[in-house]
Amino acid sequence: MSEQGFHSVNYQDISITNAKSVYYTLMEWASDEAHIQKKTSVEKAQIKSVVEELKQVKSPYYERLVNDGWLHTYEK
Repeated sequence: MSEQGFHSVNYQDISITNAKSVYYTLMEWASDEAHIQKKTSVEKAQIKSVVEELKQVKSPYYERLVNDGWLHTYEK
């Protein structure tokens, strides 16, 4: 069941239905600044809908990405 306000998003043929799953998907995609910086603009575009949905929900997982600097690095 989806979290309140969370809309399912698809990434690599997987339906992501909650903020926790988004967070772990993003950590698997790029766990830190060095990994994010190695991603191409195409790779960033492919995962953008996942990031944007998490931003809309403003969950503790979103706050963690902000506090850890992950989101800032992704958006460079």
